[in-house]
Amino acid sequence: MLKTNDFGALIVRLVLGITFFLHGLAKFQGGLRTRRGSFKKSACPASSPPS
Repeated sequence: MLKTNDFGALIVRLVLGITFFLHGLAKFQGGLRTRRGSFKKSACPASSPPS
């Protein structure tokens, strides 16, 4: 039988796991070009590939 603390920890872990999964899925579906474009928009110094 689950204790109250165990049940709460289970809920938190499930919510965080689903959140991280959906966030990563959105990154993979967009592809590398989308990520590179967002870095260029933010003026990140490492946004261009090394020469």
